[in-house]
Amino acid sequence: MGGLIARWYIEQCGGAQITRKLITLGTPYRGAARALGQLVNGAHPGLGPLRIDLTQFARSMPSLHQLLPEYACLQHGEDLAKTTSVTLPELDAAVVTDAMRFHTDLRDAEASRPASLTATHAIVGTTQPTATTARLVGGRIELLGTYQDQDLTGDATVPIVGACRADVPMDSNTLRRVPDKHGNLQRNPAALNEVEGILTASSIIIEAAKPVALRVGAPEFALAGQPVTVQATPAEPTRRALRLAVTSETGTLVEARRIRPSGGPVAIDGLAPGAYAIDVAGTDPASPFAPVSSDILIWEHPEITPGTR
Repeated sequence: MGGLIARWYIEQCGGAQITRKLITLGTPYRGAARALGQLVNGAHPGLGPLRIDLTQFARSMPSLHQLLPEYACLQHGEDLAKTTSVTLPELDAAVVTDAMRFHTDLRDAEASRPASLTATHAIVGTTQPTATTARLVGGRIELLGTYQDQDLTGDATVPIVGACRADVPMDSNTLRRVPDKHGNLQRNPAALNEVEGILTASSIIIEAAKPVALRVGAPEFALAGQPVTVQATPAEPTRRALRLAVTSETGTLVEARRIRPSGGPVAIDGLAPGAYAIDVAGTDPASPFAPVSSDILIWEHPEITPGTR
Protein backbone atom coordinates (compact mmCIF):
# COMPACT_ATOMS: atom_id res chain seq x y z
CA MET A 1 0.00 0.00 0.00
CA GLY A 2 2.93 2.33 0.71
CA GLY A 3 3.92 2.21 -2.94
CA LEU A 4 0.43 3.30 -4.01
CA ILE A 5 0.54 6.17 -1.52
CA ALA A 6 3.95 7.25 -2.81
CA ARG A 7 2.70 7.22 -6.42
CA TRP A 8 -0.32 9.35 -5.46
CA TYR A 9 1.89 11.82 -3.57
CA ILE A 10 4.22 12.18 -6.55
CA GLU A 11 1.53 12.59 -9.20
CA GLN A 12 -1.31 14.30 -7.33
CA CYS A 13 0.25 16.19 -4.42
CA GLY A 14 3.24 17.93 -6.03
CA GLY A 15 5.78 15.32 -5.00
CA ALA A 16 7.22 15.10 -8.52
CA GLN A 17 9.02 18.40 -7.92
CA ILE A 18 11.18 16.97 -5.15
CA THR A 19 11.31 13.24 -5.95
CA ARG A 20 14.19 11.90 -8.05
CA LYS A 21 13.28 8.21 -8.04
CA LEU A 22 10.50 5.97 -6.81
CA ILE A 23 11.64 2.49 -5.75
CA THR A 24 8.93 0.04 -4.72
CA LEU A 25 9.14 -3.46 -3.24
CA GLY A 26 6.14 -5.70 -3.88
CA THR A 27 3.72 -2.84 -4.52
CA PRO A 28 0.35 -4.01 -5.95
CA TYR A 29 0.36 -1.46 -8.79
CA ARG A 30 -2.80 -3.04 -10.20
CA GLY A 31 -4.08 -4.69 -7.02
CA ALA A 32 -4.05 -8.22 -5.62
CA ALA A 33 -6.69 -10.95 -5.83
CA ARG A 34 -6.01 -11.86 -2.22
CA ALA A 35 -7.61 -8.56 -1.13
CA LEU A 36 -10.75 -9.51 -3.04
CA GLY A 37 -11.03 -12.77 -1.11
CA GLN A 38 -10.54 -11.06 2.24
CA LEU A 39 -13.14 -8.35 1.61
CA VAL A 40 -15.85 -10.60 0.15
CA ASN A 41 -15.34 -13.67 2.36
CA GLY A 42 -14.70 -11.59 5.47
CA ALA A 43 -11.81 -11.01 7.87
CA HIS A 44 -12.98 -13.65 10.29
CA PRO A 45 -11.42 -14.44 13.67
CA GLY A 46 -7.96 -15.97 13.41
CA LEU A 47 -5.69 -17.93 15.67
CA GLY A 48 -4.56 -17.15 19.19
CA PRO A 49 -5.40 -13.63 20.41
CA LEU A 50 -6.68 -12.62 16.96
CA ARG A 51 -10.13 -13.99 17.80
CA ILE A 52 -11.99 -10.87 16.74
CA ASP A 53 -14.14 -10.40 13.65
CA LEU A 54 -12.78 -7.42 11.70
CA THR A 55 -15.03 -7.92 8.67
CA GLN A 56 -17.20 -4.80 9.00
CA PHE A 57 -14.19 -2.69 9.97
CA ALA A 58 -12.29 -3.89 6.87
CA ARG A 59 -15.24 -3.24 4.56
CA SER A 60 -15.49 0.33 5.86
CA MET A 61 -11.99 1.26 4.69
CA PRO A 62 -11.56 2.78 1.19
CA SER A 63 -7.84 1.98 1.30
CA LEU A 64 -8.50 -1.77 1.48
CA HIS A 65 -10.80 -1.51 -1.53
CA GLN A 66 -7.98 0.25 -3.39
CA LEU A 67 -6.01 -3.00 -3.04
CA LEU A 68 -8.64 -4.83 -5.12
CA PRO A 69 -7.44 -5.95 -8.56
CA GLU A 70 -7.74 -3.20 -11.15
CA TYR A 71 -7.09 -5.74 -13.90
CA ALA A 72 -9.76 -8.18 -15.10
CA CYS A 73 -9.59 -10.93 -12.49
CA LEU A 74 -13.03 -12.53 -12.12
CA GLN A 75 -14.02 -15.57 -14.15
CA HIS A 76 -17.09 -14.61 -16.16
CA GLY A 77 -17.99 -17.34 -18.62
CA GLU A 78 -14.91 -17.95 -20.72
CA ASP A 79 -13.58 -14.45 -20.11
CA LEU A 80 -12.27 -12.44 -17.16
CA ALA A 81 -14.20 -9.43 -15.86
CA LYS A 82 -13.26 -6.43 -13.73
CA THR A 83 -14.66 -5.95 -10.23
CA THR A 84 -16.78 -3.04 -11.48
CA SER A 85 -18.52 -5.29 -14.03
CA VAL A 86 -19.74 -7.93 -11.58
CA THR A 87 -21.92 -7.62 -8.47
CA LEU A 88 -19.70 -8.56 -5.54
CA PRO A 89 -21.49 -10.02 -2.50
CA GLU A 90 -21.28 -7.96 0.70
CA LEU A 91 -19.42 -5.05 -0.97
CA ASP A 92 -20.77 -1.58 -1.73
CA ALA A 93 -20.59 -1.11 -5.51
CA ALA A 94 -20.06 2.65 -5.12
CA VAL A 95 -17.05 2.08 -2.85
CA VAL A 96 -15.58 -0.44 -5.30
CA THR A 97 -16.09 1.97 -8.21
CA ASP A 98 -14.45 4.78 -6.27
CA ALA A 99 -11.49 2.54 -5.45
CA MET A 100 -11.02 1.66 -9.11
CA ARG A 101 -11.23 5.36 -9.97
CA PHE A 102 -8.20 5.84 -7.71
CA HIS A 103 -6.22 3.59 -10.07
CA THR A 104 -7.61 5.26 -13.20
CA ASP A 105 -6.76 8.77 -11.99
CA LEU A 106 -3.29 7.64 -10.98
CA ARG A 107 -2.66 5.95 -14.33
CA ASP A 108 -3.85 9.02 -16.27
CA ALA A 109 -1.62 11.33 -14.22
CA GLU A 110 1.43 9.14 -14.82
CA ALA A 111 0.68 8.92 -18.55
CA SER A 112 0.57 12.72 -18.79
CA ARG A 113 4.05 12.97 -17.21
CA PRO A 114 6.40 10.72 -19.26
CA ALA A 115 9.26 11.25 -16.80
CA SER A 116 7.37 9.18 -14.24
CA LEU A 117 8.04 5.98 -16.20
CA THR A 118 11.83 6.32 -16.22
CA ALA A 119 11.89 7.41 -12.57
CA THR A 120 9.91 4.39 -11.34
CA HIS A 121 11.77 1.22 -10.34
CA ALA A 122 9.65 -1.76 -9.33
CA ILE A 123 11.24 -4.66 -7.45
CA VAL A 124 8.85 -7.60 -7.69
CA GLY A 125 8.74 -11.02 -6.05
CA THR A 126 8.41 -14.03 -8.33
CA THR A 127 8.20 -17.84 -8.44
CA GLN A 128 5.94 -18.22 -5.37
CA PRO A 129 2.39 -19.65 -5.66
CA THR A 130 0.11 -16.58 -5.69
CA ALA A 131 -3.63 -15.95 -5.98
CA THR A 132 -4.05 -14.24 -9.36
CA THR A 133 -7.70 -14.54 -10.42
CA ALA A 134 -10.94 -15.61 -8.73
CA ARG A 135 -14.42 -16.96 -9.24
CA LEU A 136 -17.70 -16.52 -7.39
CA VAL A 137 -19.01 -19.77 -5.91
CA GLY A 138 -22.11 -19.70 -3.68
CA GLY A 139 -21.67 -16.06 -2.75
CA ARG A 140 -18.01 -16.50 -1.80
CA ILE A 141 -14.75 -15.85 -3.59
CA GLU A 142 -12.60 -18.82 -4.57
CA LEU A 143 -9.05 -17.71 -5.34
CA LEU A 144 -7.13 -19.23 -8.24
CA GLY A 145 -3.39 -19.32 -8.75
CA THR A 146 -3.63 -19.03 -12.53
CA TYR A 147 -4.38 -16.38 -15.15
CA GLN A 148 -6.30 -17.94 -18.05
CA ASP A 149 -4.75 -21.33 -17.24
CA GLN A 150 -1.23 -19.87 -16.96
CA ASP A 151 0.63 -20.07 -13.63
CA LEU A 152 2.41 -16.71 -13.69
CA THR A 153 3.28 -16.80 -9.94
CA GLY A 154 4.19 -13.74 -7.86
CA ASP A 155 5.41 -13.09 -4.31
CA ALA A 156 2.67 -15.17 -2.57
CA THR A 157 0.63 -11.98 -1.96
CA VAL A 158 0.93 -9.78 -5.09
CA PRO A 159 0.66 -11.64 -8.43
CA ILE A 160 3.03 -10.61 -11.19
CA VAL A 161 0.04 -9.42 -13.26
CA GLY A 162 -0.66 -6.80 -10.58
CA ALA A 163 2.93 -6.04 -9.61
CA CYS A 164 3.72 -3.53 -12.35
CA ARG A 165 2.16 -0.51 -14.01
CA ALA A 166 -0.33 -1.10 -16.80
CA ASP A 167 2.10 0.53 -19.28
CA VAL A 168 4.95 -1.80 -18.27
CA PRO A 169 4.86 -5.30 -19.82
CA MET A 170 5.40 -8.21 -17.44
CA ASP A 171 8.49 -9.21 -19.41
CA SER A 172 9.98 -5.70 -19.29
CA ASN A 173 13.67 -5.50 -18.48
CA THR A 174 12.91 -2.54 -16.20
CA LEU A 175 11.36 -4.87 -13.61
CA ARG A 176 13.73 -6.20 -10.95
CA ARG A 177 12.69 -9.78 -10.28
CA VAL A 178 13.56 -11.44 -6.96
CA PRO A 179 12.36 -15.02 -6.32
CA ASP A 180 11.12 -14.46 -2.77
CA LYS A 181 7.97 -13.78 -0.78
CA HIS A 182 6.19 -10.48 -0.19
CA GLY A 183 7.09 -10.18 3.49
CA ASN A 184 10.79 -10.78 2.89
CA LEU A 185 11.55 -8.52 -0.07
CA GLN A 186 12.66 -5.65 2.17
CA ARG A 187 15.49 -7.77 3.61
CA ASN A 188 16.36 -9.96 0.64
CA PRO A 189 20.05 -9.35 -0.23
CA ALA A 190 19.36 -9.33 -3.98
CA ALA A 191 16.56 -6.76 -3.56
CA LEU A 192 18.74 -4.55 -1.37
CA ASN A 193 21.56 -4.75 -3.92
CA GLU A 194 19.08 -3.63 -6.56
CA VAL A 195 18.10 -0.65 -4.40
CA GLU A 196 21.77 0.27 -3.96
CA GLY A 197 22.39 -0.03 -7.68
CA ILE A 198 19.40 2.17 -8.51
CA LEU A 199 20.43 4.87 -6.03
CA THR A 200 24.13 4.92 -6.85
CA ALA A 201 23.93 3.94 -10.56
CA SER A 202 27.15 2.00 -10.00
CA SER A 203 28.12 -1.42 -11.27
CA ILE A 204 27.80 -3.90 -8.41
CA ILE A 205 27.74 -7.66 -8.00
CA ILE A 206 24.25 -9.01 -7.40
CA GLU A 207 25.26 -11.53 -4.76
CA ALA A 208 21.93 -13.26 -4.35
CA ALA A 209 20.89 -13.37 -8.01
CA LYS A 210 21.31 -17.11 -8.42
CA PRO A 211 20.27 -18.73 -11.72
CA VAL A 212 17.86 -21.26 -10.18
CA ALA A 213 14.74 -19.93 -8.45
CA LEU A 214 12.93 -21.78 -5.67
CA ARG A 215 9.19 -22.03 -5.13
CA VAL A 216 8.40 -22.53 -1.46
CA GLY A 217 4.99 -23.32 0.02
CA ALA A 218 4.66 -22.76 3.78
CA PRO A 219 1.79 -21.68 6.07
CA GLU A 220 1.69 -18.23 7.66
CA PHE A 221 0.04 -19.46 10.88
CA ALA A 222 -0.07 -22.72 12.82
CA LEU A 223 -1.05 -23.95 16.27
CA ALA A 224 1.54 -25.27 18.71
CA GLY A 225 1.75 -29.04 18.59
CA GLN A 226 0.81 -29.24 14.92
CA PRO A 227 3.45 -30.11 12.29
CA VAL A 228 4.39 -27.35 9.86
CA THR A 229 4.65 -28.63 6.28
CA VAL A 230 7.09 -26.99 3.87
CA GLN A 231 7.33 -27.80 0.15
CA ALA A 232 10.36 -26.56 -1.83
CA THR A 233 10.40 -26.91 -5.60
CA PRO A 234 13.26 -25.67 -7.83
CA ALA A 235 12.34 -23.96 -11.08
CA GLU A 236 14.27 -26.63 -12.96
CA PRO A 237 15.14 -30.28 -12.24
CA THR A 238 18.18 -30.78 -10.03
CA ARG A 239 19.82 -33.42 -7.87
CA ARG A 240 21.36 -30.87 -5.53
CA ALA A 241 20.28 -30.79 -1.91
CA LEU A 242 18.77 -27.76 -0.19
CA ARG A 243 19.23 -26.40 3.32
CA LEU A 244 16.13 -25.69 5.40
CA ALA A 245 16.69 -23.52 8.47
CA VAL A 246 14.21 -22.39 11.11
CA THR A 247 15.16 -19.27 13.09
CA SER A 248 13.27 -17.77 16.03
CA GLU A 249 12.38 -14.08 16.29
CA THR A 250 15.38 -13.63 18.61
CA GLY A 251 17.75 -14.91 15.94
CA THR A 252 18.26 -18.36 17.48
CA LEU A 253 18.68 -21.22 15.03
CA VAL A 254 15.98 -23.71 16.04
CA GLU A 255 16.48 -26.34 13.37
CA ALA A 256 18.60 -26.89 10.25
CA ARG A 257 18.57 -29.85 7.90
CA ARG A 258 19.42 -30.89 4.37
CA ILE A 259 16.43 -31.73 2.21
CA ARG A 260 15.97 -33.15 -1.26
CA PRO A 261 13.41 -31.40 -3.52
CA SER A 262 12.48 -34.80 -4.93
CA GLY A 263 11.65 -36.07 -1.44
CA GLY A 264 8.31 -34.25 -1.25
CA PRO A 265 6.99 -32.04 1.58
CA VAL A 266 9.01 -31.68 4.79
CA ALA A 267 7.33 -31.65 8.23
CA ILE A 268 8.73 -29.49 11.03
CA ASP A 269 7.61 -30.59 14.49
CA GLY A 270 7.84 -29.13 17.97
CA LEU A 271 7.79 -25.38 17.30
CA ALA A 272 6.87 -23.48 20.44
CA PRO A 273 4.54 -20.45 20.27
CA GLY A 274 6.31 -17.47 18.71
CA ALA A 275 7.46 -16.04 15.39
CA TYR A 276 9.89 -17.84 13.11
CA ALA A 277 11.59 -17.48 9.74
CA ILE A 278 11.82 -20.57 7.56
CA ASP A 279 14.69 -20.15 5.10
CA VAL A 280 15.28 -22.46 2.15
CA ALA A 281 18.52 -22.05 0.21
CA GLY A 282 21.46 -23.95 -1.23
CA THR A 283 23.75 -25.94 1.04
CA ASP A 284 26.81 -23.77 0.32
CA PRO A 285 27.68 -20.40 -1.30
CA ALA A 286 28.33 -22.12 -4.64
CA SER A 287 24.81 -23.60 -4.81
CA PRO A 288 22.77 -22.21 -7.71
CA PHE A 289 19.63 -21.45 -5.67
CA ALA A 290 18.22 -18.03 -4.75
CA PRO A 291 17.15 -18.21 -1.08
CA VAL A 292 13.49 -17.86 -0.11
CA SER A 293 12.30 -16.91 3.37
CA SER A 294 8.83 -17.54 4.83
CA ASP A 295 7.57 -15.99 8.08
CA ILE A 296 5.27 -18.02 10.32
CA LEU A 297 3.49 -17.40 13.63
CA ILE A 298 2.90 -20.30 16.02
CA TRP A 299 0.02 -19.71 18.44
CA GLU A 300 -0.62 -21.49 21.73
CA HIS A 301 -3.10 -24.29 21.11
CA PRO A 302 -6.35 -23.43 22.94
CA GLU A 303 -6.75 -27.05 24.08
CA ILE A 304 -3.22 -27.35 25.51
CA THR A 305 -2.57 -26.09 29.02
CA PRO A 306 0.54 -23.83 29.15
CA GLY A 307 3.60 -25.81 30.28
CA THR A 308 2.18 -29.18 29.20
CA ARG A 309 1.93 -31.28 26.05
